[in-house]
Amino acid sequence: MKLFVTHSGLMGTEEAVYHGVPMVMLPLFGDQPVNAASCEEKGIGEIVNYYSLTEESFEAAVEKVLHDKR
Repeated sequence: MKLFVTHSGLMGTEEAVYHGVPMVMLPLFGDQPVNAASCEEKGIGEIVNYYSLTEESFEAAVEKVLHDKR
């Protein structure tokens, strides 16, 4: 898997981190915004705001995550 698109729930986030898969995260509620912020801070994913989501913002996040050499 090259990329995981997720809402940043704890279980999926833990699996992605364990397997070293970068994420594009669209957090919605609960623990998701905190999980997503933590992952983005550590450089293992990119947050896209679901409520202002556009094709361009999603594509930019995917391209950034796929081509980041970390």
